[in-house]
Amino acid sequence: ATSSSFICSSLELCNKLKLKVQHQTEAQIKTAIKKYLDDKGYMQVSFAGSPYQRKGIADIFFGKGTVWGWIEAKVPGRKPTLDQIIFLSEVASAGGKAILAFSVADVDNRLKSVYTIRE
Repeated sequence: ATSSSFICSSLELCNKLKLKVQHQTEAQIKTAIKKYLDDKGYMQVSFAGSPYQRKGIADIFFGKGTVWGWIEAKVPGRKPTLDQIIFLSEVASAGGKAILAFSVADVDNRLKSVYTIRE
């Protein structure tokens, strides 16, 4: 692959390697996250916006065993709305994983921490 087609997981790493960063759209980030969840055996469901839907609902619901949560996907540099922050806070308060993700790496890091055995 050429450097122009390489997608860096870390902007800092790309800068160190002098690689050109290919920016992804929010739809591309969501698609990559859903593929990751499928590959890891998580059930996942996406919700399209509707006037009857609660404001601030996150993009992707996921679950596997006793682990469940919601993911709000954003393009790097974009911030969640107040309604989205409130929704994710309520998810965390209810015992779910509330993940604000700018990449698949963000989701991977949060879910790896779930399965780390602490002694």
